[in-house]
Amino acid sequence: MQLHQSLETMPSNIPIALTIGAFDGIHLGHEHLIRQVQAAAARLRGASAVLTFDPHPARVLHPEHRRLYLTTLPERIALLKALAVDHTILLHFDRDLARVSAEEFMARICRAMALRELWVGPDARLGAGGRGTADVLRRIGEQLGYSVHDVDKLTIGSETVSSTTIRHLLTAGAVDDAARLLGHPFSLGGIVVHGDHRGSTIGFPTANVDVSSEQLLPADGVYACRVYITADPAAHDAVTNVGVRPTFGLLRRTVEAHLVDWSGDLYGTTIRITFLHRLRGEQKFDGIQALVAQIRADVAAARDFLAHDRPDGQEEASWLRALEAKGVGMAEQQSNEAKGGGQADETMRSGHEESLAAAEELAQKVERVEAAEGHPVPSQKDADETAATGI
Repeated sequence: MQLHQSLETMPSNIPIALTIGAFDGIHLGHEHLIRQVQAAAARLRGASAVLTFDPHPARVLHPEHRRLYLTTLPERIALLKALAVDHTILLHFDRDLARVSAEEFMARICRAMALRELWVGPDARLGAGGRGTADVLRRIGEQLGYSVHDVDKLTIGSETVSSTTIRHLLTAGAVDDAARLLGHPFSLGGIVVHGDHRGSTIGFPTANVDVSSEQLLPADGVYACRVYITADPAAHDAVTNVGVRPTFGLLRRTVEAHLVDWSGDLYGTTIRITFLHRLRGEQKFDGIQALVAQIRADVAAARDFLAHDRPDGQEEASWLRALEAKGVGMAEQQSNEAKGGGQADETMRSGHEESLAAAEELAQKVERVEAAEGHPVPSQKDADETAATGI
């Protein structure tokens, strides 16, 4: 996959099938749409392309809502690479770009590449004021020489796959259901930092993870998880607490993982936690003895759940191992510090450049990890054959 930070670096001599969107989470609905783009690229004997934005347009248009991400930018780029997209275009979204009309935006795209097919979801809105609906984009395409193709929302069971639905599930603690729509377990990555060391004093040391302040956390509670450590390919069973630890009277939300049957020093190490099942909500206990008894029960419950939920091909996919063990947390921390909360355009642009560098580095790491493991990123030919057979 080639990563571009402007339209001008896109190849202009091959037919392009394109989709445009925020693609937060890279869930199964996104994958369904991207597979249609790849099939179109094969039919055109051209290349597939995804155009996405950083920061999320909603953070610029509605900063008062403080939208949190399902995936950070480096994760988003790595997931797109794992889907074998030929070109990913990452544009900085700011107030200037928000004022560009759909007509002008599509004209810029067509000046930069030989756009032949534009694939959009049912709620597509591009350009100033969100006036670039699918019908508007179709009329523009008649003038600029591309066709527009609608893709219906993907439904699994009774649920429509969308980032909004997944957010609601995570904020309710339903990580199992969120994973079904994502196509992979929800995960958080970050550097292990020093906490108050209370866990060690009661016999259950925890890894306190410095998670990006821009990433969504699941509902407060205790979860059965697996933890992946930098440079360690193994998956470690864990019990993770998300919340404010009310027994100790704290207010700041933290993410702490107790690795079952593991000992060692993780400080300064990047880890990734995959959330597989919520064991219970967060509780306040009358004293330390009651807390310790409950933690023992949590560990036993986690053991039981994880013993029947061993990592399969989906969770152990090479892109996830790359995210879990190749330093994403450090890149995210640096990006978050650069963004400084994401309010001013110049601060956002600085953060975007930091995020882009981290994303490029992660995409290269994914490729190296997969090559070393004998699982290279599928070629466009492989993706075409998969789309042609309907798998």
